[in-house]
Amino acid sequence: MKYWVAATGRNNWSPHSDARICGLHFVKNDYYNDINKAQKRFLKPDVIPTQHVHTTILQIFEQDTADKISECKFI
Repeated sequence: MKYWVAATGRNNWSPHSDARICGLHFVKNDYYNDINKAQKRFLKPDVIPTQHVHTTILQIFEQDTADKISECKFI
C-alpha cells in the first residue's frame, strides 16, 4: 500500500477496494484478462503503479532496497 500512496504523491490519500488510478500508470503486463468477463482486464494482485508516478516512490524503493541489503549477511 505504501507504494501506491507514494506513486500518487498524496500523503492524505488511502487506497481502498473501490479506489482507482488511471491506466496510464501501468504497463500492459500488469493486467490479466478474465475469461468469464469479455473485454475486461484486471490488475494482477502484486502490481504497483510504475509509469508517470510521483518521485517519492523512487525514494521509498531506494530506502527499501538499502534496508534489504543491510539485512543480508554476507560470508
